[in-house]
Amino acid sequence: MPKWLTRPRSFPEAPAESADEVLALHSSHYGVTDGIKDILDSSAAKVGSVKDVEGRQMISIENALNSWVHINFNKTIDISTYGTLHMDVYVVKGAFDCKMQFASNTANVFLSSEKLAEGWNRVVLNLADFTNAVNPADLTQVKEIALINNGGYARTIYVDNIYVSGKTGDTRLTRKCLPRWHLPPRTMPPR
Repeated sequence: MPKWLTRPRSFPEAPAESADEVLALHSSHYGVTDGIKDILDSSAAKVGSVKDVEGRQMISIENALNSWVHINFNKTIDISTYGTLHMDVYVVKGAFDCKMQFASNTANVFLSSEKLAEGWNRVVLNLADFTNAVNPADLTQVKEIALINNGGYARTIYVDNIYVSGKTGDTRLTRKCLPRWHLPPRTMPPR
């Protein structure tokens, strides 16, 4: 496949929140692109990097996700006072189920399994789902977000706009993954 076909040919929709309403972990939109230490697979091999894509610094994960890929931050981050995690994920080719987890200094905490469509996807997760669990997540010391293809084979994706927003306990927060078409659930895009 030509190199230009493996990169996003568009940008994700701009986040609605203002900069003072969020804590950006990595985001071209919010100008925070220096917080990533490294991107490694389960064997500690480098499988990704922060790349310039048409002037935006995006996380690139190439030919990976067949095992856990760890996006490691430069420092631990306290996201415990926020209500939602947002992440824009660009899938180069074909839809797939993506599992996600946080890791803190104390333990890995399984997050979610999301169906990602080809193109841009906005993933929005309610953090209360994980802090109210039987074994609650420690969101005061997040050091990485990990991703894996639930189907088990290698994929290429780009990630941008990882940030948290909203306050803990906000009952308006919902868990959702919006495909690039932003259609209601169970609706197919027009052909």
